[in-house]
Amino acid sequence: MSIALQLLVNSLISGLVLALMAMGFHLAFRTAKVFHLAHGAVFVLGAYIAVAVSGWTPGVIGWVVAFTLALIGSGLMAWCMDRWVYRRLNAKGAGQEISLVASMGVYLFLTEALAWGFGNQAHSIDPPFNWTLDFTVLLLSSAQVLQAVVALFVIGYLIRLFKGERCPACADQATYNAIAHTAIRRKV
Repeated sequence: MSIALQLLVNSLISGLVLALMAMGFHLAFRTAKVFHLAHGAVFVLGAYIAVAVSGWTPGVIGWVVAFTLALIGSGLMAWCMDRWVYRRLNAKGAGQEISLVASMGVYLFLTEALAWGFGNQAHSIDPPFNWTLDFTVLLLSSAQVLQAVVALFVIGYLIRLFKGERCPACADQATYNAIAHTAIRRKV
């Protein structure tokens, strides 16, 4: 019974992380109308930035600096892709098929550049806090607890955002608003 419970909890935590990725794909498609395959490569870029920077400063400060720079680097890469790939395609009237192929190209370029810069071997970051919650039949590491808390917070926030007035991308979606029973007033 304890192995089944441990597997269930591990699966739920992994599912939360995958749900974050899926919500990212959903949000990118809803706002840009492009199925953004390079979305995963942007996440990997952020992870590699965090690995590279985490060695500069040890402890919690190193983690904060590493993940802050990872967010900035990932955001900058997403902005560059939008500015130099997708906006140019939209300006030329390219369809979704062309944008999908361009997204594949960006994905291949980014993954190969990361492999060239960081290598293909696995990297890891040692957490500044390393503890385990032992519930006799269930073990939770600090990384699992952190993943679950962050994923639940972000998912809860995004669900609230999709249903509220603060999401301009959702305000234009009449079908979504009819299904979700949200009355969104346009702000001018």
